[in-house]
Parts: sequence; C-alpha cells; structure tokens
Amino acid sequence: MRRVKRFAFGAFALLVVYASVVLILEREEPGTVVVYSLLNVIAVISMMALTVFPFHRMFTISNTKQGIATIGSGSIKRLIYRTLDKKSVKSLECEIKKIHPDAMEIRVIAGISTTTNAIDFVEEVQNEVKKAVEEDTGLEVFKVDVHVWHYRGKK
Repeated sequence: MRRVKRFAFGAFALLVVYASVVLILEREEPGTVVVYSLLNVIAVISMMALTVFPFHRMFTISNTKQGIATIGSGSIKRLIYRTLDKKSVKSLECEIKKIHPDAMEIRVIAGISTTTNAIDFVEEVQNEVKKAVEEDTGLEVFKVDVHVWHYRGKK
C-alpha cells in the first residue's frame, strides 16, 4: 500500500513538474518545450523508481581479516515472515530501520483476527522476532514495534 502511495505522489510530482516546465518554456522559446519536457519527465521517472523500489539496507554480520560478511534487509524481512508464518495473521508487513551497521529497529504491522488477544499477540511477536533475528544473524535488535489491526472473519 505504501508503494502505491509513493508512486501516486511521484506521478503527481511528475505532472506538476511537466506542467510548470511547459508553461515556462512556451513563453520563452516555443520550439524547445518538447526537449526540456522529455528531460524532466525522464528525471522524475527515475526519482519515482527510487521511491517505489528502495535500496536494501545492508547489515554487517562479520568483519574479520578474511573479509566482511553482510546481510540485506530483504533477507531479514523473509526471516521475520517465516517466523510469523505459523500465527493467525491475515496481513503482515515489516520495516527495518538501520540504527548502526550491526543494529536495527524493526516495525511489524499485522492484521489479526478479532478473536485474538492483541496484548498477548504483540508480546509474543516482539519476543519471537527479536530472538529469531538475533540468533540467526548475530545482529542486535534494539526494539520491535508491533502495530496490529483487527479483521473480521477467518484467515
């Protein structure tokens, strides 16, 4: 959902930039509008691509004389999804914020059944996610924020 919002914002920004360039250049030199407009469209589409498809953050697992070992945030997210796969979760999204090269904060957003006790669910998810990430990667997890919303019906 957030990618859609970012893409919509980027498309709106593209439209505003395009319209302003056309208006400004049309007044000055009628023949150069197309060239400058295309350059701006290409630049804005590139910026939109960066917002829709962000770079993965890299975390250092090991730094020895032999070399450096890293793990990407995408791999950590898959680990979190695998850890929470057994739970009665309808929707799951997670974000990882890099605090230090070898430490992070994790935010989990989960849709749970109305029959699930939210307090117990949050405590269990916080403990399991922190334990799984720290044991499997050796990285420190400063905190795990869990945001839940209830849905009606079965999973």
